Amino acid sequence: MRQGPKRGRGRTTFLRYPVRLIEPKLLRINWDGVVPDLDVVLRHLGDTYRVMPVLEIRQQDWSQLTDEEKDQRIRDHLLRGDTFEARTLLQRKYGCSLTEADALAKKILGEPRRQDVQGS
Repeated sequence: MRQGPKRGRGRTTFLRYPVRLIEPKLLRINWDGVVPDLDVVLRHLGDTYRVMPVLEIRQQDWSQLTDEEKDQRIRDHLLRGDTFEARTLLQRKYGCSLTEADALAKKILGEPRRQDVQGS
């Protein structure tokens, strides 16, 4: 039997998308904090599938980005559906609350991109 929500406790659902299909034959996985270790999983997958070498992608430190680069990183996260990370970055950039960051994220998604406006 399913229990109802407990009173007095808030629940927040965080949507993380650690797996993305980049191309029909290319799957990108963010393996931070996942068990078992990536080496173990790749060894097992290699028995059935062709596994390409691991490519580690590191992003430039947030504090070293220009405002335009920060905006682009936030937009990239939003367009990928990674609203959790986008809101976190909005909070870091503007020092705002989660509610304010959520409103900003919705506003950003509703605005046409500069390239789209210029290209029209």
